[in-house]
Amino acid sequence: KYLNLGWQQASALIVLYLDDDVSISESAIKAHINAYERESTFGVAGRVINKNKKIKNEESRVGKIAWYGAGFIKNFSSEHQVFVDFPYGCNMSFRKKTLQEIGGFDEKLAPPIYAFNEIDLGYRVSKRWKNSLIFEPKALVQHFQSKEGGTRNNFNTQEVFRSNQFNYGYFLGKNFSMPENIVCAARRIMYQLACEPSALPYILKGFMYAKNNK
Repeated sequence: KYLNLGWQQASALIVLYLDDDVSISESAIKAHINAYERESTFGVAGRVINKNKKIKNEESRVGKIAWYGAGFIKNFSSEHQVFVDFPYGCNMSFRKKTLQEIGGFDEKLAPPIYAFNEIDLGYRVSKRWKNSLIFEPKALVQHFQSKEGGTRNNFNTQEVFRSNQFNYGYFLGKNFSMPENIVCAARRIMYQLACEPSALPYILKGFMYAKNNK
């Protein structure tokens, strides 16, 4: 709700979202703004360097959804400007009119941390307006991922896990057709059974919630 309140109250044409545990480079805000000189740009994903994470530039893709949601390629430390399917939530911007037209962030996502909010929004924007979300490496922030940052709540680990998996299933059921869901399941099922079998009931619950509320 606060993400929606931000753009709804904004007087500017561009809305920039930053986490409170990032350090903003001198070029970041200017790079976000300059990207909108192209009329076809509806949103910008900024570059993010996470503290204590090794930067790997072997992967050329950034912010991509694979196999209709079976996998997600983040790679937001890349140095290459490319089109993306979704941004990194700690450093992203949109035209206000884009958020208005798309209906903003989905408030049906489950708490406590409302996972998949930027993935869901980004996918809806990029699906409706092809090549409208761009990754801009010059819009750089250092992300400290502070334990005291973000929501500042000591949530129960299992509660977070359950809601994350529910939101994943909800994202799949909401944004993709049944044939696409079948392709996703065929691609994902072996990993799910081997690595996270306990997540399946919550994924299915979110999936059915989405299908029943379309």
